[in-house]
Amino acid sequence: MALNQYLELRTLLTTNIISMLICFSVMFIVWWDNRDRFPATTHWLYCLGVQFLSFPLILLRGKIPDVFSIVIASWLITSGFILLIRGVAVHVERPYSLRHDHALQLVFLIIQMYFTYIDPNLMWRSINYSVFLTWLSLECVWLIYRTSPGKRFAAHILAYVMSAYAMLFFGRIVYYAYRPPNPEFFQASAYDLFLYVGTQALLVSLTFCLVLTVNRRLTHDLQEDSRNRLKAEEEVRINLNRLARAELASKTGYWEFRPDTGVITYSPGAARIYGVSGE
Repeated sequence: MALNQYLELRTLLTTNIISMLICFSVMFIVWWDNRDRFPATTHWLYCLGVQFLSFPLILLRGKIPDVFSIVIASWLITSGFILLIRGVAVHVERPYSLRHDHALQLVFLIIQMYFTYIDPNLMWRSINYSVFLTWLSLECVWLIYRTSPGKRFAAHILAYVMSAYAMLFFGRIVYYAYRPPNPEFFQASAYDLFLYVGTQALLVSLTFCLVLTVNRRLTHDLQEDSRNRLKAEEEVRINLNRLARAELASKTGYWEFRPDTGVITYSPGAARIYGVSGE
């Protein structure tokens, strides 16, 4: 039995909207707790936010102008992927320019508008969309694996998800080469339905990976802070021992009186000089 006998595209789009809202809410909580410490979470929150806004526009295709349901929706989805890449670059602390992606996005939108208004063609719009998203997905994978393992902080798991995205979108290009889609958008092919089911599952996986990545980075930073604190304490102990030996050799010492608290502090050398207890 064909997949489109069991699933209907409007239903899938509706469930995608619900899933995106849940994922956005989870990411919002992560962002709220870590926005100052991890700037990458801001980009990832925007990533899920703009993609969430795109799906209601797609669902309303035929009821609102094409400029919203096709052009702006496409711009929002691709912008979400670019924001994801920007967040990954910030997370792995790797300077990375996205000017080429913005230029490609402009070309992508021009092609989308051409096959929307001048020569309306759903197949070529879908292929254009799939090519660009395949490129962005693979670029994200490339960026992660160009980063040294010590700075990925579990981002390699995100690379697996983005690889799955790339295969899913590339698969649609191959599928359309053999079976062109129905010109009516909501009479989706079996692969299109599979694609929306797959992207919904990958969205949940993507959100999980982002949360895990932030958690790994937080754990790493806490461990690093702990190591630095222990190192500083050890250096203080060593310096105090050196000072004590220097005072013993030079028969000197130091003391300090704080008028605000009335507390006097002094070194072992000062205690010996003044004949007071060292406690």
